[in-house]
Amino acid sequence: MKSDFDILDILLRQYKLFNGNLLVAKQDKIIYTGSFGYTNGEKQNNLIDGNTIFELASVSKQFTAYSTLITFKKLNESIDNDIRNYLPDFPYEGLTARNLLNHTSGLPDYFKLLNLHWDKTKIATNKDVLELLIKEKPNPNFLPGENWEYSNTGYVLLPILLEIISGNTFSQILDEEIFKLLDMKNSLVLNRRWKPKEISNYAYGFVLNSKNHKFESPDNLTEYNSVIYMDGIQGDGTVNSTVFDLLKWNIEIIEAKRLDKFSVDLMLVNASISNNQKIDYGMGWMLNDAKEFGRVAYHGGYWPGYSTYNSIYLDKGFSIISLCNQPQNLETEQQIILALENITLDKSYELPNKG
Repeated sequence: MKSDFDILDILLRQYKLFNGNLLVAKQDKIIYTGSFGYTNGEKQNNLIDGNTIFELASVSKQFTAYSTLITFKKLNESIDNDIRNYLPDFPYEGLTARNLLNHTSGLPDYFKLLNLHWDKTKIATNKDVLELLIKEKPNPNFLPGENWEYSNTGYVLLPILLEIISGNTFSQILDEEIFKLLDMKNSLVLNRRWKPKEISNYAYGFVLNSKNHKFESPDNLTEYNSVIYMDGIQGDGTVNSTVFDLLKWNIEIIEAKRLDKFSVDLMLVNASISNNQKIDYGMGWMLNDAKEFGRVAYHGGYWPGYSTYNSIYLDKGFSIISLCNQPQNLETEQQIILALENITLDKSYELPNKG
């Protein structure tokens, strides 16, 4: 008799609804895993497997958050210090690393800043974003701590702070504080256009060309030129990993046997704003608390050619992970994740639309 996971798996394969990796686990016990499609788009000669490496997009933020907290702690720096202690030319008052971590900074997202003021024949880095903020001084959306608004800018500034206070690169910090510690051998910070590096079993991202309805590399389409000129930026994205490595990370978020428990716990505390309103976001994790399945930490990510999702049911020990390198339909991907969650929690579920 086929399980509900088998039924979903058959549907996804038959109708080619998903290109990437899915994984469901209870602690370290894998309940379901499925690999679909190819690492290299139209060539279709390299099949995806469980060790295929994907760009995580905004799922990267949880790694940036932990590396910030543990580095500040080890070096006896407070995340509530004004960041002008480290960036004296920074034009905004009263901003702290905590504001950057939990999206209460009020800083506008840097995407618009680069779009308006950056020479797109060059690849921008974190320092370039900082210099543009100093030069252009875009108006903040609100005062620090006054409100909450998701902004990638904070997670671009955090790696700069880490490198200043530690003397190490952002990549080195993640390697030492997370990847080596957890034996995440297929995880790394990668800017593959800015600093090309040969990676075996790598899932190249592909997007649907609206003109010919074929999947192509975003590098070849002018409307996606941001994948090139923003490729030198780290922290809000550019962590790359596998479903199996992410499971190791998730287990540590639950158990904190090798990671620093204080820093892990701090990531999972709801942010609050000036009127004492609690926000459903911690540091690098969105947070939810429901009576039927307890606390959940989760985050999605999107970048041209990639759609990612990582969730942990903290009280039940479940992990649900989705890494896709050929996004077809956001609604379908959400239906797939919802079906996985409902099957895992033994609830009624709906199969995704066949397209």
